[in-house]
Amino acid sequence: MSDWFRVCPIEERLYQITDVAGTHFFLLLGEREAMLLDTGVGCGDLRKLVRELTPLPVKVLVTHGHVDHAMGAGQFEDAWMSPEDEAIYQAHSAVEERLGYIHGSMNAGGLPRAVSVTEADLQPARPFGGFHPLAVGDRFDLGGVTVKVCRGRGHTPGCVTALIPELRTLLLGDACNHFTYLFDEGCSTVEEYLDMLCALKAETDGCYDRVLVCHGPLAEGAPDMIDRVMDVCRDILRGDTDDMPFRGFHGEPVCIAKAMDFTTFTRVDGGTGNVVYNPNRIREEQEQQHGK
Repeated sequence: MSDWFRVCPIEERLYQITDVAGTHFFLLLGEREAMLLDTGVGCGDLRKLVRELTPLPVKVLVTHGHVDHAMGAGQFEDAWMSPEDEAIYQAHSAVEERLGYIHGSMNAGGLPRAVSVTEADLQPARPFGGFHPLAVGDRFDLGGVTVKVCRGRGHTPGCVTALIPELRTLLLGDACNHFTYLFDEGCSTVEEYLDMLCALKAETDGCYDRVLVCHGPLAEGAPDMIDRVMDVCRDILRGDTDDMPFRGFHGEPVCIAKAMDFTTFTRVDGGTGNVVYNPNRIREEQEQQHGK
């Protein structure tokens, strides 16, 4: 349909869209309305693509304010995002931030034309004041299918997950996945993050069979992803980790808890889920010692 996007039906009412930078996001069709769950980096005419897939009016739910999830939202009338991610969204809306991410995305499975993207190819970022405020507990009834906004804080302060009960599907996105980033300044400590995952598991347990994530070769993740990432967090708290070296967004040294084989994007030990973390931000007392 477009050389900016790849489209793959997951089932009759749910499509996976992968953008030029390799980020997966999702279009859910109800009887009265449709919903985009994230919008990618904002290259190409996403609105036109969605119109080719459905004539329904479209709502947009942005799970968090990062460059690879929120920048296509300006092409739609109604979009929701947590107010807690305002500062992150404003920083990531900068043209240089967007182009830097896109040009670097070829190593993450982006489409070949990513390397040639220029400022002229970027859709305008939506002013943050144009988002409706999104909160955990919000529900969207699209007609025959609903989206429940669930907790997901950790990767960013306002990060959320989304449960689609009728399809028994949980969009974990960047909140909990094969390679969860938990090292930037706006991220939770590992201890806080584990508490969030415990609460998310209690809230959603038994409500889904399918898990969707936004990065990696496949959008469908392991159904037990929450449990497995909780195990990784507990190993970090115990000091039982491989601590494979990694570079953060700004070049700072951080650790991959469980060693990875990047040729297959899998854990060396065959396990599921992982956490990339700052060893100085594991427990709350470390935060207090650093005056945060």
